[in-house]
Amino acid sequence: MRATVVKTLNNEHIIIPNSFFLEEKVVNRSYGDSKVRVDIPIGVSYSSDVFKVRELLLQVVENISKVNKDLLINPNPQVDFLGFGDSSLDFELFVWIKDPYHSRAIKSDIRFEIIRIFNENNIEIPFPQRDINLRSVEKDFVFNINEKNKKT
Repeated sequence: MRATVVKTLNNEHIIIPNSFFLEEKVVNRSYGDSKVRVDIPIGVSYSSDVFKVRELLLQVVENISKVNKDLLINPNPQVDFLGFGDSSLDFELFVWIKDPYHSRAIKSDIRFEIIRIFNENNIEIPFPQRDINLRSVEKDFVFNINEKNKKT
């Protein structure tokens, strides 16, 4: 055998030369334990109460765990305040799930619940906004540049 076939969560098969395993570090997220961590980034408005945001995100996990037993409460879910983004206060919700095959569905359930609980508590999820300042340029200046370009 000169290669190893790896089946992904998306049912794709990847053929990897065995030499790769000798030269590179290999990460198997479910070897020996199918439990994996799921990370969900979320941004909220600068007017949001950051302590309330943390409380609500943990409430989301509790709500989903009652209806989806693949979402684990132990290890404890965690909310990290990542920083001050261009348009939002940036957080990340970390939760553990039993089986990586369910990560996509659980992430979706969590996002739906985040929207619901944030709407109930008037926490805004902002979208990027940019200010554009336009200034007029003198006609003669534009003409002179164009004339100069024609000569060269």
